[in-house]
Amino acid sequence: MAADHLPWLDHPEAGPIASHYQWRKADNLRYDIYFGEGRMASVAVVVVQRGADGGRVVRVQRMSALDRLRGMLGL
Repeated sequence: MAADHLPWLDHPEAGPIASHYQWRKADNLRYDIYFGEGRMASVAVVVVQRGADGGRVVRVQRMSALDRLRGMLGL
């Protein structure tokens, strides 16, 4: 998914990171979940809660490769 077509580009926390990742989208009845893969194995997740008035960003999480490694090793 191209970064310039993401619906949350105007969000103050999520918008600035959009161009640094390649994005994929998953969704269910309540949420749109965007998973971004960046350079050097870094990742980002943006969760948008759907509503009658559009969507609302409820979570923005960035993880470096080191953070991911620590998580896998339980450190």
